[in-house]
Amino acid sequence: MKKIIGVAATCMLMMGCSSQQAKKLYLNTQMQSLVSGPTTISLEADRLLPQKNISHLNLYPMQPLPGKAYRDDLDRKFAAAKMYINVTPDADSRTVEISGQIDYYDHQRYNNAQLVGDSIKTFNVPKRTVELTYGKPVVIELPRGIQYSLLLTDQFQ
Repeated sequence: MKKIIGVAATCMLMMGCSSQQAKKLYLNTQMQSLVSGPTTISLEADRLLPQKNISHLNLYPMQPLPGKAYRDDLDRKFAAAKMYINVTPDADSRTVEISGQIDYYDHQRYNNAQLVGDSIKTFNVPKRTVELTYGKPVVIELPRGIQYSLLLTDQFQ
């Protein structure tokens, strides 16, 4: 009886030690144009691993704010950035590959939660690879002064 209790206690102790979850890391992203407020999206970094025939797409709407200094008529238009993100884990960092496009629209319209309408101007964002280290933000300058920041952290925003 004592042996059975000892074996059971040892098994429970070992199960408790081996069942500790690894710390989740989140990729907090933020996009902001010169005339819009920030748009923030947070995702679990491990869900953005590259997979065959799967693209991880994020949509960042950027509505121009009143009172901002507009450089031209395009700054007065609604902008939406579609960014493709893949995250590859390394030993103590993550390699992030991004690409996408920025579209400017006359009007902000949605149909079934999808942005619809013809864009009046499109800027392509070429593929870039950046190295992210835990807790250190990386800011990428996109066309027309749009800033895209990436931060690898354990806090979901």
